[in-house]
Amino acid sequence: MSWLTRTFTSSVGKKFLAGLTGLGMFLFLIAHVTGNLTLFMKTKVGQDPAFNAYAKKLHDLPGFALAEALILLAFAAHVVLVIWLSYTNRLARGEQRYAEVRSKQDPQNQLALFASKTTLLGGMIILVFLVVHMADFRMARFMDGNLITQAKVVSALQVPWRAFLYAIASLLVGWHLFHGIQSGFRSLGMRHPRYMTYIQKFGVIAAVLIGALFASMPIAIFVGFITK
Repeated sequence: MSWLTRTFTSSVGKKFLAGLTGLGMFLFLIAHVTGNLTLFMKTKVGQDPAFNAYAKKLHDLPGFALAEALILLAFAAHVVLVIWLSYTNRLARGEQRYAEVRSKQDPQNQLALFASKTTLLGGMIILVFLVVHMADFRMARFMDGNLITQAKVVSALQVPWRAFLYAIASLLVGWHLFHGIQSGFRSLGMRHPRYMTYIQKFGVIAAVLIGALFASMPIAIFVGFITK
């Protein structure tokens, strides 16, 4: 077994990979939510909604198909790693660690504990959402060869169970970011006591903004604010 295999099959190696893929996903989410906000734009480019023009420019980028495949692989790897680490940590620590943290009165510790304990369930829901999301748009595009359009997005998210799943998964992504940003800095060796206050505040702001913005889209489509 090589040093590389030993490193990335160890607990520390898995945490590093989770942090690294998490950082990549965080940057992707910022770009993704920014682009998808064009759904709210009432102005049109030519005869198409602004979202359609954005989707066309995105898919015309050189190497987009390869980048899309790598992003999907990294996203799936991150979710699986987080679920695995959460499960193994829970088995290893039992309730003793939780009892120690509960004894502290710091609200920040209590909130971080709750975020950590819900990571396993949240990760599983996000994984289900990822499969549904890929089937709704990526696989559909592969089958018919057409680009994703605002009409397709609206048609899909007017279905009640889809709108609910997309909204809940979006909020869970934000909730995961609250805990994950701090954990990611620690896993990548970039957590320093001097900057922890700023990291925590940044994590809260990023979690709220990204989760709320993503969730606003399926809700706005379902209630008819965003149309075809």
